[in-house]
This record gives sequence, C-alpha cells and structure tokens, in this order.
Amino acid sequence: MDARALIDSRPRLALATATTLLSLALFAVLLAFAAPADAAYTYSFKFGAPGAGDGQFTYPSGLAIGQDGRVYVTDPGNPRVQVFAADGTYLSKWGAGGSGPSLFSAPWAVATAPDGSVYVSDIGNNYVEQFDAAGAYLRMWGSPGAGAGQFSSAYGISVDGAGSVYTAEIANPRVQRFSSTGSFLSLWGSMGDENGQFNAPWACAADALGNVYVLDIALARVQKFSSTGAFIVGWGGQGPAPAQFSSPMGLAVDPDGNVYVADVGNNRVQKFTSSGVWVTSIGAPGPGDGQFEAAGALAVDPSYRVYVADFAKDAIQVFTDPTAGLPVIATVTPTSGKRKAKVTITGAVFGQVRGAGYVKFGSKKVTSYTSWSSTSIVCKVPKTAAYGKVKVRVVTPGGTSSAKRFTITR
Repeated sequence: MDARALIDSRPRLALATATTLLSLALFAVLLAFAAPADAAYTYSFKFGAPGAGDGQFTYPSGLAIGQDGRVYVTDPGNPRVQVFAADGTYLSKWGAGGSGPSLFSAPWAVATAPDGSVYVSDIGNNYVEQFDAAGAYLRMWGSPGAGAGQFSSAYGISVDGAGSVYTAEIANPRVQRFSSTGSFLSLWGSMGDENGQFNAPWACAADALGNVYVLDIALARVQKFSSTGAFIVGWGGQGPAPAQFSSPMGLAVDPDGNVYVADVGNNRVQKFTSSGVWVTSIGAPGPGDGQFEAAGALAVDPSYRVYVADFAKDAIQVFTDPTAGLPVIATVTPTSGKRKAKVTITGAVFGQVRGAGYVKFGSKKVTSYTSWSSTSIVCKVPKTAAYGKVKVRVVTPGGTSSAKRFTITR
C-alpha cells in the first residue's frame, strides 16, 4: 500500500475495509446530535500542525504513551514515528519509506510496553516492528496472509502489563497474541456479530491485568476479553446517544482500567468503567480548541491526561480532569491494630496493580501487600511505624489521597 495514496484519500481509504461508515452524509447528520462535553474534563493544550516538518503530521493515526510520559505518534503520510514530551515538545523521530528494518509503508498503530519497547503495526507492509524507547530497531515479524502470525490490515496493536502483544485485523477479523519478542501465542475471533465475533476490528487496548478490549468500527461496539480470548462483556451500538458510537476509531485504557472510545461520527470521546458503564463525554464537534473534526486515535498518560489525535486537524489535543487520578480512601478496616497486622483499605483510583503506588502509615511506607486493585488494598502495618494515632494515605502517580486515622497498638 502506498502511504501517499492512503493519505490523499483519507476518509475513503482509511475506512475502505469497514464499508462506508465515514460517509459525509452520516457524518453531517450525527454531528448535530453529539453529546455535550463534560465539565470535569477541560481542554489543556494542543500540539502539531499539517506538514512534513518536525512536530508536524499528515494523518496522525496512532498514539501511545510510555511510562515516562513520552508520547509516540505514528504519521503514515510521512512514514515515521515522532516522539514528544508530555507537554507536546518535539523530541525525536525515526523511520522512512520502504520495506525492511526501521522502514515503513503505512505505520498505523503504535503501542508501548512496560519495559519501554515501542511496537508499530505497518498496514502497508503487514508486519510489526519493535524498537526501544529511543527508536533503535530491535526486531520485526509478520507477513501478508491469513495464517497464524500473518497480517492483513492490522489497524490495532496493544501491549498488556505482562508484555504480551495483541493485534486486531480488519481483513482477518480476529485478534492475535504474541510474546514480547514476536512469538505467536494464540488467536481468536471470526466474522459475525455474536459475542466474540467481529466485523471490522479496528483498535485494541489491553489493561495491566491482561484484559483485552476490541473496538469494532463496523458494529460500533466494544468487546472485553481475557488475555486468552474468553469473552467477558460488550457494549455500544450505532447512534449519537451516550454509550453509542458512530465510526469509532480510538480506544484506550487508563491506569485504573477505565475505557475511553473516540468516534469520528459523533466527534467526542466517551469514558466507561471496565465493565462498560458510561461515565462521561469529552469534547464536542467543531473547529476550535477542545473540539474535534475527526477524533481518531487516543491515549491516556500515567497522570490521567487524555491525548486525542484529530486527523482532520493534523494535531493532538490534550484534556485534563483534575480529579481523575486522585486516589480516594473510603475505609480502613480495622481502625486499629498492632505492627504487622493485616489491614484492608477500600476506595477508588488506586491503580489496577501494585507497583506505581504505595501506602503510608504516618511517615512509614508499607512494604508488604497481600493484594492490590483499583478499589481495594490489603497490606500489613509497617513493623517500624510509630505507636499511637497515625494518618494512612495512598500515593499514586495521580496524587495523594486524603488521610484516614489508624491507631497502632502495642
């Protein structure tokens, strides 16, 4: 596939294998009914402009954010990957047109791994390339076809917390799972509209626990699977109402497992819980800041900022909810106990897995955890914590919770 031809016929070719969902007639009708922006999320800033220079884009199609906050953007019109700081400052780029190591035909989707690796799915060459965080080539795998480990228009790519790589393909309606080094592990999916089936799987996103979300642009729905492909839940449908979609193209998961979907037809981003319960909408149709003309790829950074690529504006817009990443403690049970006693902390926004955050009893950090989820932490009172009343707090990259009282007894 020639990348320039791809860009020059944007709406038609980008959705060619997903029928004509992005037709101008549907687009115009649904814009009038798009849900309003939610007040909790505010527009913060944008970066990028049309062009081929550093920091410019021609159809930014993929977004991913590393653990250090660096933003990776695939730019198929200028076949390359560009790297930005969290504030949108241009840092570097790599790639050129062609076929082979560090070369791209149409680099569409990008994903980052816990070890810093960057994976790029090239829908023109039908392969995946792996790079380190600085853009040094590591390896590649895949070839055109329908066999295991082959690809036909893999528009989606994602990496879970264990480093497994997932791809979603339009022409082969399925998801494939690979090791971090490209070894084929499994696949699932077939053509259809039943649970576990796909019509045009456009994007995928994996969370820290290994759940995999797949966005079907033709069926306008999201499906959630286990890491091995067991269907868990699905939601969506065609329309402009909350929890409905029109030509959904962007999918992302935040550190707490919330799911974000961007759809071009409604030009908004919708936020859901991990089980598909609608939470809020972000953005609105229009040419101004905080508005979308073609909301496509999106990503959420470790600080819960939402980055949205608009391929009509050739720019990235960033939205912030000041309360989105702030952990909240509801209860500490029991309310008193000895050193090394087991304590259960309930609340919200703790993060899905232990690692990025921690618990403090007074000035002492907890070192022993029995379990950790976004809503519950089971841990032990530090053996060196001071006796008497202390303040218990949960600390995450999103901030520090308010304190709850706990009494440490002898």
